[in-house]
Amino acid sequence: MSVVHPTARMLVELSKAQDIEAGDGTTTVVVIAGALLDAAQTLLQKGIHPTTISDAFQAAAVEAEKILVGMSSPVDLSNDELLVKMATTSLNSKVVSQHSWLLAPMAVNAVKRIIDPARDTSVNLKMIKIIKKMGDTVEESEMIDGALIDQKTMGRGGPTRVEKAKIGLIQFQLSPPKTDMENQVIISDYTQMDRALKEERQYILDLCKQIKKAGCNVLLIQKSILRDAVNELSLHFLAKMKIMVVKDIEREDIEFYSKVRKLCQRLQLQCRELRERNHLSRIRTSLKAFATGILVLCYKVRISQLICYYPNIIAAKAVADAVRTSLGPRGMNKMIQSGNGDVTITNDGATILNQMSVVHPTARMLVELSKAQDIEAGDGTTTVVVIAGALLDAAQTLLQKGIHPTTISDAFQAAAVEAEKILVGMSSPVDLSNDELLVKMATTSLNSKVVSQHSWLLAPMAVNAVKRIIDPARDTSVNLKMIKIIKKMGDTVEESEMIDGALIDQKTMGRGA
Repeated sequence: MSVVHPTARMLVELSKAQDIEAGDGTTTVVVIAGALLDAAQTLLQKGIHPTTISDAFQAAAVEAEKILVGMSSPVDLSNDELLVKMATTSLNSKVVSQHSWLLAPMAVNAVKRIIDPARDTSVNLKMIKIIKKMGDTVEESEMIDGALIDQKTMGRGGPTRVEKAKIGLIQFQLSPPKTDMENQVIISDYTQMDRALKEERQYILDLCKQIKKAGCNVLLIQKSILRDAVNELSLHFLAKMKIMVVKDIEREDIEFYSKVRKLCQRLQLQCRELRERNHLSRIRTSLKAFATGILVLCYKVRISQLICYYPNIIAAKAVADAVRTSLGPRGMNKMIQSGNGDVTITNDGATILNQMSVVHPTARMLVELSKAQDIEAGDGTTTVVVIAGALLDAAQTLLQKGIHPTTISDAFQAAAVEAEKILVGMSSPVDLSNDELLVKMATTSLNSKVVSQHSWLLAPMAVNAVKRIIDPARDTSVNLKMIKIIKKMGDTVEESEMIDGALIDQKTMGRGA
């Protein structure tokens, strides 16, 4: 919310302070503050002095605190069942409330992994890292006992799987040093060029040897903005030494990876700070890692498989599933975040498809399909995507059985012809003079829209608007550009009205006229 008024801005800052202090209750404090301001307005209208009202609120706050302390009970951190109930209660007011059965135990376990109940009095939530991956659902969330590095490994012939890893975390670059801003290196003949290349090679080789001498076989390199964190030559040397390399670790993540389970120590230039306690049972890139660029560091063998067959079908089904799971009385709300941080929460399929940023070409086809349906019919955008997703699901099953794609395509074409015959047989002509039937049709169409609860008002209005601009005896289609919809801020849907004419949404230029 973009708030300009300084007093209203205070309530926004109040919610932010509550979030920093408690991590929950941001909505509650704003609602309570609004209720107190409402009560204060009533008291001011009765002539009570503001200072008196303020003192009364302070006294009420003290009494409320006493009541809350009396109602409270100590929390036993060994009672997981109680902790999960508390986490579930907190999640019930969030967008992900319907997934609290999964997220609440996960939150409790994550917090208990990073604290010492006998010593800690607060939780450093920066030690719990949440990584979001496009295309996955909330049900696929999992907690990893260790660290998840959302970076790709640098191949170049190096290992992608390491047993009993020794992890080095460096904050310097494995590339040739650069001169200061005011200095220059001038090479005048080929012997100097050969010497410079030899020195560069020797410099990088010495660094790599020191890393290898420390026993490191997995190297994490901090991201550098001054020069390349690692170059082709250093990657070549590290690959020859059987060292897995992950570069471009963000600066703010360095401390996190250094502290997680004490699996990492800062690797200084001499690489002498690595010890045997840095051993892990296994570090490896799983099948899922090849698809998403995730590197998994954990204490136990993590068996994770991703069905990489038919990536086009999987990508398109992801779009269809996002729409399908929003349908019906138990449909889930979808939270869509744009690149600039704007968030849209909706369960309207058309809005989801319009707001969704899709890069994969096959998945993009489903979005374009919904747009074509909207242009052609003005409705059914969600339906065509859900049907397309179901057909892709069936196609995947048939492909797994060894049926040729051409055979599947021909079968779908034949099924489309039969479906069209059935629909034509079920159809009945529409009498444009039967307003009651037309309103029922419009109401049915609106029932799947965000404004479904206002269909009693909007359906007759839509029918009347269309009938005003067509000649039933001559027109076979409707030019919807002749119906202008003007939205006004501050009004409600119930205040909508149809004007038989034109409404110009511009101010008149007075100047005394």
